[in-house]
Amino acid sequence: MNDALRPQSPDMADILQTVQAFLKECEPQLASEDRYKAQVASYLLGICAREIAYGPSRRDGAEALCADIRAGRRDGDWDGLLDQLLEEARAAVQVTKPGHLGETA
Repeated sequence: MNDALRPQSPDMADILQTVQAFLKECEPQLASEDRYKAQVASYLLGICAREIAYGPSRRDGAEALCADIRAGRRDGDWDGLLDQLLEEARAAVQVTKPGHLGETA
């Protein structure tokens, strides 16, 4: 089959955004408990979308940092380690709560 004729599937970020928009559209018609559940689901979909946007490199970097700490390779570099830990924490907050540190996502 010619690639130009092959049906293209939406990427994961588009799917998450579509479901999130659907939940937001439904919220006004929901009872308060169900509205809360829809808001939680929408919030979690946003986290998933931001995690996908960061890609595996952020997770790989955090895993490498943990491995270095466990192996003692960062024992003599306290200033550099602190800087990197703060950067990891900042990136994690941007995924879970963008703008919480006064920055926009």
